[in-house]
Amino acid sequence: MSKYAHEQLRLTGLKNLPPGVNERRIYEARIVIQLDAGQAIYSERVKHLYFCDSPTKSISDAITSVFAGLKRPSKIEPVLIDELKFIAVGKKIALDDDELVAVCAALRLIGVEVTRGGSDILKRAGR
Repeated sequence: MSKYAHEQLRLTGLKNLPPGVNERRIYEARIVIQLDAGQAIYSERVKHLYFCDSPTKSISDAITSVFAGLKRPSKIEPVLIDELKFIAVGKKIALDDDELVAVCAALRLIGVEVTRGGSDILKRAGR
């Protein structure tokens, strides 16, 4: 995600949202919508990796293979943007430090850029 996109998200206020709107879901959706198929964003604050699969690069398959090698279950979840939880706009996975190193190495091997950031975007959303 470009610096411009980060700044644009930072400047977007949540003051005009109606009560009960899940701010974290909005921020996660904004992060994933800005991604392209060859990129992933790791949020250090929430320790989640956000990404989108494409027909040519399956980030999900690479992550699943890493977790199989670590003998751990992978918990890839969709990023849901609607209240009814029907519309998924990407994926996320919680990673601890050793998992992050292994996943980043695997993603580099398939040509996926991992950017660290997103903490300023999500911190006001309660995480």
